[in-house]
Amino acid sequence: MRARRGLAALALAAAACVGERPATTVEATAVRDSAGIRIVQNAAPRIAEPVELSPAPIVAIDGNGPPEEIPLDPTSVFELSDGTIVVGDGDQSGWDALLLYDETGRFLGKAGGEGEGPGEFGQLWFAAPYRADSIYAMDMRGSAVNIFDRRGEFGRRIAGPSYRDPIPEGSFGFVPFFADPAYEDGSFLAFPYGFLDVPPRAGVTTYVHDVLRVEPAGAVWDTLGRAPIREEYFDGERQRSLQFAAYFFQVPVGMRTVVGLGRDYEYRRMSSDWEPELIVRRAHSPVPVTRTHRQELLDWSLARFAAEDELHSLPDGYEDRFWDEMTAETLPAYSRILVDDADRVWVQDFWWVDPRGIPHTPRPSTWSVFDDAGVWLATVETPPAYVVSSISRDRIFGYRVDAVDVKHIEVYAIEDAGTLEEAGR
Repeated sequence: MRARRGLAALALAAAACVGERPATTVEATAVRDSAGIRIVQNAAPRIAEPVELSPAPIVAIDGNGPPEEIPLDPTSVFELSDGTIVVGDGDQSGWDALLLYDETGRFLGKAGGEGEGPGEFGQLWFAAPYRADSIYAMDMRGSAVNIFDRRGEFGRRIAGPSYRDPIPEGSFGFVPFFADPAYEDGSFLAFPYGFLDVPPRAGVTTYVHDVLRVEPAGAVWDTLGRAPIREEYFDGERQRSLQFAAYFFQVPVGMRTVVGLGRDYEYRRMSSDWEPELIVRRAHSPVPVTRTHRQELLDWSLARFAAEDELHSLPDGYEDRFWDEMTAETLPAYSRILVDDADRVWVQDFWWVDPRGIPHTPRPSTWSVFDDAGVWLATVETPPAYVVSSISRDRIFGYRVDAVDVKHIEVYAIEDAGTLEEAGR
């Protein structure tokens, strides 16, 4: 295995960019810096008016069928080329299985399930398309990836890395195993246990972990370096939570990868050799974190605690400790990055602290859409309490969370998909 400089440099740059505010220009302009990396700065989208979605879902999977056909805690929703809709249902209270539906939402079958046998999951964390029309599903608790064919027949299981680096004194580790969706050749990125990158002095830092590229057959064949996971705070002696921390995102596109730390409105595209080849920035005015933001976070935290631990009282002094926690100076610039079937990059303006959660007060979410060259094409607004999971050329797939935290699978049409395609030419 060999280490590459691209990702190591990216990790350092991500940590260093906290607080940096890139300049913007009057119009989208491509330049080259001294290292030969293309930089695109965007001041406004090509399409002035927001691109609209269908006013109502064109497909909805709700609770009207038999219980075994209804998702309980979906983590992923996507479409195969034949129109089959796949729902990865796991997280905290799901079936830990893949649920398959036709393009109208009619139930076709279930694959996987809770367990330790072939094709089963300790905790199904997410699922995604794999190569042509197979299905890739990550088992977080089982530290492995399971591969299924388009009909849900189990193919093989690829074990993840099990080693861990020592946890620095005064800190604690981060999830024992994670993996990203696969590249077009079937290889994928896997991550062993994360740890805190302890700074030389008190301040904002990040969790980091090793990044390993795993070939389709399961052998680890390359070590790319280390990447951030999420911001945290170290006070000089111990790790402390950072309210409104930014997350680091890595999204495969073909054999390349889009990466970005959501603190500033910037993402980068890495080549297949994991060298930076494109930096994309968008005009953004940082929003200071206010007491109102923090109160919403407290209300959200209390509601989650009540839902997950109904038999126990709130820990003594919880609210006092909450107000003593460290807080980022500004809200993150964005909350998610996704890539659609046309290789367009969708960046969600900051919506909430949990990339897969919804605000305590549900509100619409705004996405900025960029073409493969980094030009800002348009904005798209998604409905309140709706978590986007995947995007095709003309549809958005995800789930809506209702007032009692039940998740409903919904698919929306991108009504101006042709206009979006034309703007990218």
